Amino acid sequence: MVKHIIQLETTELGKSPVVPRGAMFDNGRLTMSAAITPGPQREACPQKQELAKEIHLAICAIVAIHNEEFEAVLQGDFNAGEETQLRLKKAREFKTLCIERYRHHLEGHGC
Repeated sequence: MVKHIIQLETTELGKSPVVPRGAMFDNGRLTMSAAITPGPQREACPQKQELAKEIHLAICAIVAIHNEEFEAVLQGDFNAGEETQLRLKKAREFKTLCIERYRHHLEGHGC
């Protein structure tokens, strides 16, 4: 079983910690465990690596939009909702496309 120690972050407001999903406290330390053990490591092909980076960037874009929305709300701007929802929709569609391209590559290439 793989076990990772996670650095606990606090929000800017300093009130509540940000705890990743699946995290648990163990003897006062925040830990995360995966139910799988890693298999033999094989170097990923360059296209697979590039497609994985695209997925990562797509997810980062979604998080960035959510962060912008949160900042706007904290500053009292409650009117950006429709524009934000449209940007989120496009970002989610792009993420879905990236995941599909990745899946298609894995099925076709076998890596």
